[in-house]
Amino acid sequence: MGQLDGFAPREVRRVLERRGWTHIRTTGSHQIDEHPDSPDLVSLPNHDPVRTGLLRGIIRKMWLSVNAFLEVARK
Repeated sequence: MGQLDGFAPREVRRVLERRGWTHIRTTGSHQIDEHPDSPDLVSLPNHDPVRTGLLRGIIRKMWLSVNAFLEVARK
C-alpha cells in the first residue's frame, strides 16, 4: 500500500482548511475550494476513498509536496 492510499474526503478537507483553502460551493458530489493566493480551484469528491492519482493532483494544486501533505494530515 502506498503513502496516499485510503484517504477519506474529510481527512483531505482538514488539510485544505489548515492550509487556508475555503469551501465555496458544492456541485453534485464534489466540493469546490479556493485559496486567496492561488488562481486554481480544488475539486474534492465526496466519495471514499479519494483515489491516489486524484489526491496527487489536489496536492499539486495546493503547492505542496506529498511529504508536506502527509505532515499536515498527521497533525
